[in-house]
Amino acid sequence: YFALAFLSFLTFAKTEIRIWSKRVIILTICLIAFAAADETHQLLIVARYFSIYDMLADFLGIFFGIIFTLLLNRIFAK
Repeated sequence: YFALAFLSFLTFAKTEIRIWSKRVIILTICLIAFAAADETHQLLIVARYFSIYDMLADFLGIFFGIIFTLLLNRIFAK
């Protein structure tokens, strides 16, 4: 989910990415919803199982992907 967050933010960024902009908040909510849906749908698959730890790992990947993108944006926006 790190790579998904990073690429999503690069795709939808126009110029500078501000952490509290509407676009960042909406994209973050969408990524979290996608990760939650991905983990939840595993309840329907026999060989797979739902794990709160997997969901936590997904959320951390999203968080660090956002932080990484914001840091790169700050470095290269100057």
